[in-house]
Amino acid sequence: MKKIFAFVAVLSSMLFFCGCTTGAPCGWISTDVTIPIAANRVEYNVETSASCNKYFGLFCYGDASVSAAINAYNKGKAPKYQIKHISSVDMRVSEVLGFATYTVIVRGLTYDPKSDK
Repeated sequence: MKKIFAFVAVLSSMLFFCGCTTGAPCGWISTDVTIPIAANRVEYNVETSASCNKYFGLFCYGDASVSAAINAYNKGKAPKYQIKHISSVDMRVSEVLGFATYTVIVRGLTYDPKSDK
């Protein structure tokens, strides 16, 4: 009986404390925040995103990388309309009762800011 209680205690603590190590503010019941990761310019003309999902703090699936977001936007577009410069990167965390979505938001330019538009 003690082993079962210990197992349940460890599993319960994993559900509450795992997954809140993202650097984003994390609520126990609900979280919905957007935090800045990096920025180097204010102007942008395109915005794209990539996400991954978390289930109970135990399983996480998906690709929420900057390159995944850029590749998803650029796929099938002519080179003229592809992202050439990244303006800013933000992270959005939406979580309710152990189910979460982590989204990276990439804003960029489809032209070279040093040359004419």
